[in-house]
Amino acid sequence: MSFLALDVGSGLTKYLAGKDQCGVIESAVGAVSDENAFIMGVPDHLQIQVGNKNYLTGIGALNNLDESKRVVTTKALWCEDRNQLILFYSVVAKLFPNGFDGEMQLVVGLPVSKFTKHHKVHKAMFVGKHSFKTPHAQYTLSIEDSQCAVLPQVVGLHFTNMAISRDKKIDDSHVGYIDPGTHSCGVACITDGTYNSLRSANEKSKGADAGLHKLAMCIKDELKTAYDYDAEQIEILKAFRKGYIQLHGEKQTKINLKDVTERHVHRVYSGVIEEMMEKWKGGKTMTVHVSSGGGEYLIDYVKKFFPHATLMRKSSKTSSTPDPIYDVVKGYAIFGKAKFKDNVTPLTTKKSETA
Repeated sequence: MSFLALDVGSGLTKYLAGKDQCGVIESAVGAVSDENAFIMGVPDHLQIQVGNKNYLTGIGALNNLDESKRVVTTKALWCEDRNQLILFYSVVAKLFPNGFDGEMQLVVGLPVSKFTKHHKVHKAMFVGKHSFKTPHAQYTLSIEDSQCAVLPQVVGLHFTNMAISRDKKIDDSHVGYIDPGTHSCGVACITDGTYNSLRSANEKSKGADAGLHKLAMCIKDELKTAYDYDAEQIEILKAFRKGYIQLHGEKQTKINLKDVTERHVHRVYSGVIEEMMEKWKGGKTMTVHVSSGGGEYLIDYVKKFFPHATLMRKSSKTSSTPDPIYDVVKGYAIFGKAKFKDNVTPLTTKKSETA
C-alpha cells in the first residue's frame, strides 16, 4: 500500500511520498471549458480530467488561465473546497506518471485555526474511491477511513522538530510555534507533548489573514520606487523562496528581500505578536520556534518581543540540505508511518503500466 503525506495550502501544495520523496505544486486550479483544451507543453500531471470536466493546476493554471477563471484559494472555506482534490490528483499523477490502481494511506492537515471546526469535513473529502485521468494515464485509488488522518499543521511541525532537535526535553515542556504561510500565520503551543488549544490560535485568530501574500503587497511600492520594478504579487511570493529578485537590463541588480521586508513586516504581523503575547503570557516559560522558509522574514521582528525565539530550521539553497517548507509534511509522514505501522511500499510497486 502506498503512503502520501499531503499539505494543500493556499499558496503551495507540499507532499512527501515513499522514502522522503518531497515535492511541491503551486496551489492553483481552474476548470477548462473546452474539452479539447489541454495545453501542449504543460506536464501531464498538471492536466486533470474528472468525468467530463478538465482542469489545469499549478503552473499550468497560472500561465494559461486568467485569475478570474482560477479557484480562489485564499477564501475562508478553502479547507472544505473540493478543488483541493484536483491538486491531490495532480500530486498522485506526478508521483505515478504511468497511472495508478490501488489503495493509499494518506495524512493531510489543516491550519490550527481551522482544525477544530473543519477537520471532519476535510477528511470526508479524501476518504472513498477516486477516479481521474491525465492525457496519457488513468487513475483509480481508494482511501479507507482507517487509512486517513487529519492533523493540525503544528503537529506536523512538532514531530519534525522532535526528529531534528538536540533538546531531548522537547516533549516535556511548553513549545510555541509560529508558522508564517502564504495566506495565514499559524500560532500554536504544544505542552508536554499534547496540543494546547488554550494557547493556540482559533477561528478568530489575527493570524488567519496575516500571510506572506500581504507582505508581498506591502513591498510593491518600494520595489517600484527604489528599483522601477512593477512586480506582480505571485512573482514576489516566488522570489521569497529564493530570498532575492534578480533584475536584468543595462544595470544588473540583485534585490535582497530580507532587507526590503524588514521595513514592512510589522504592518502585517503586529496583530499576531499581540495575540501571542496574550496567549503565551510573554512566552518566558516556552521554547519559541519560527518555522518554514517564510520564517526568515519574520524572525528578527519576533525576537524583539521573544528574544529567545529561533528559526526551527534555516532555509538552504543547496539540494543537500532539507528545505524547511517540507517540515510540516515530514512531520505528517512521521505520524503516519507510526499510525499505519510502517506499511509503506516503494512507489514503483503500485505503478500501472497501462496508459
